[in-house]
Amino acid sequence: MSSKLNRLCAYPWCSKIVESGYCDKHAKAKRQASDRLLGALYSRVHNKWWQKYRVVFIQRNPLCIRFSAEDINSIDNRSRPYLHGQEVLIFGLMNMP
Repeated sequence: MSSKLNRLCAYPWCSKIVESGYCDKHAKAKRQASDRLLGALYSRVHNKWWQKYRVVFIQRNPLCIRFSAEDINSIDNRSRPYLHGQEVLIFGLMNMP
């Protein structure tokens, strides 16, 4: 037996008392609705083009991609557009070439 207080089902206007979440009737409906939504999202993203491209990509790149030192060295860490006010001035002066 749980020491938590029982509460009403989380479904709107349902008056059944449950330990947590939804009652049996509404838990099934909620799960089916979420499965339908996830199924629609999955089919929209993982379409035939994606399935073909995935196979080709894995064939061309069987291992993890490794970057050379030139690729990593080309990243410019001096620009920080997300900083505002005094921080921009401080970081701007510190990172001047």
